Parts: sequence; C-alpha cells; structure tokens
Amino acid sequence: MKIYDIKGDYMFKIFFDTLARPRHIIDHVDEKPAIKFIGFLILTAIILVLPSITLNLGSFHFPDDEQKLVINEIRKADDIEYKIENNQLIYTGTNTESNQTLKFENYAFLVTLTSINIPTTTYVVFSESGENYLKNIDNENAVIVLLTKNTVKIISHYKQPDKSGMTTLVATSSKEDRIIKEFKYDTYNVNFNKSKENKTVFENNIYFFCDYLYDQLKTKYLILSTSTLIIMIVRNLLISIATTLLITGLFFRFMGVPFGKMLKIVFLCYTPYVLGSALAVCFGVDFLAILGEVIALFYTYRTMKTYSLLLLLKKGVETR
Repeated sequence: MKIYDIKGDYMFKIFFDTLARPRHIIDHVDEKPAIKFIGFLILTAIILVLPSITLNLGSFHFPDDEQKLVINEIRKADDIEYKIENNQLIYTGTNTESNQTLKFENYAFLVTLTSINIPTTTYVVFSESGENYLKNIDNENAVIVLLTKNTVKIISHYKQPDKSGMTTLVATSSKEDRIIKEFKYDTYNVNFNKSKENKTVFENNIYFFCDYLYDQLKTKYLILSTSTLIIMIVRNLLISIATTLLITGLFFRFMGVPFGKMLKIVFLCYTPYVLGSALAVCFGVDFLAILGEVIALFYTYRTMKTYSLLLLLKKGVETR
C-alpha cells in the first residue's frame, strides 16, 4: 500500500503529488468532492505561515540595542527623584512634587509595540498624581509611558483632524489621548535615581523595568504583528499566483481552459513555492523561495499544457 493511500489522508496525497509528482497534478484538477481541494489549501496555508509565526513568537524581548540607548538616555538626564517600592511610585525629592519627563527621540523604544505607524517619540513621565503629564511633551506624535502612584499607563498621543478638517495636536487636551494599556506595578523595587545605586544595580533595575513594560504589551503586540505577518505572506503568495495566472492565462484561455480550472491549476502547482518559502524562513536562505517559485512556474506551464490537450482530445471524441 502506498503511503498516501491511507484513508483520510487526501490532503497529504495532493500535497505529495503537487510537490514531487508533477505528472499527477492533472489528476486533481477535476477531482471531487471539493473538500479535498479545500483541505489541501488549509494544509499549504499552515505550512506557509507557521515558520514565520513561530519565529515571531520567539523573538519577542527587550532588544539589547534599545537597552543601551535607554540606559544612556537616563544617565544623561538629571537625577530622577522617583522609585518604585511596595508596588507604588514614590517621590524621593525634597521639594514639592513636580513631574519629571524623559524623552527618547529617534528610538524604537516601545513604538513598534503600539501599532503606531508614524514617526514617533517615546516619553516617560513620572507623576504620582498623573495630572498635567503633557506639560513637557513637545512632539505632535508620541508614545507616553505615564508612571502614576499605583499604575503605569501606555498612552497613544497623536495629531488628528478637527471638525473643520484642519490638523490639530492631541497635546491640546489629555482627554483626547488614547490609553493603549494600563497595569499595576510588579513586585520588584526600582530606584530610578542613578546617584543612589551602583552602576550594575542601576542598569539591572532599568533593564528589568523596561522588560516588564514589553511583557505587558506582549499579547497586543503578538496579535497585531502576527496578523500583519499573515496578511503580508498571503498577499505575496496571491500576487505571485495572480502574475502567473495572467501570464499563462493569456495563452491557455484561448485553448479552451476555463478560468476556474486555470486558477485551481495554479494553486495546485504552487506547492513548491509554499515549501520553499517556509524553508527560506527557517534557514534564512531566500534562494529557496525563488527556486520554489521557478519550479511552480514550470509545473504550472506543464499542467496547463497537458490539461488543454486533454480538453481538445475530449472535444474531438465528442464530435465524432
């Protein structure tokens, strides 16, 4: 018994034929029921997107380059008279509390995790009361990390059109800002004053706190990035299929091949491209995807030619 004749493995049979037995692709063009072809499409979709999604899930962390930039920016700033202790933000200065703001300009710090697709600056604002946090915000597009007494708020601060259609700044009112995420402090303590801690302890504190911010945004980031990744992968596949369909269709349409059959043939023949793209992601070798597409084009031409000849033979028999 052949490996693909086992009951219920029709998806794998089609996949095996379209990958390694191009002469048998023609057998599946008119195959019934349609659930077999649908199952094949589901299998190829999983193979296509799974490697990219897996790598995306495993790559989520506070990047080392951002870590260095954040620590350097804090070291250049004035002493931050705040600390986190017993899950609360505490002002450690001697004067009346005033908001303190750090500006991270031209950095990717947290920006890529907030679905803001415009040039953005990140501000970290320390304020027990959480009031007047826009006082030192001088950019029209920003991500604001607002540390209040009991919670951290990640805020999307961006310009938007007013009723007249003119562009206004969200800075005109904190009520117009959008809170992306709000959460309580973790159990560990952090002193943001660099003069009160030795270098190693201070840097570790900053790292763990920033990593904690990333962790809080993880679910949102993974949903957004994975959705975007899947859309991009499927879009690239559909563009390749549409291009192939256009090129081959201009010729084989005049040979009597219905459009629906041409479309199914192209989908069937693109298995090498799907596998090549998946392997390219796994091993970081783009050539594998290119090779897969070249093989897919060859399979498509061969199958279209064979199917068109079969249609001509069928018509010849019917006219006798």
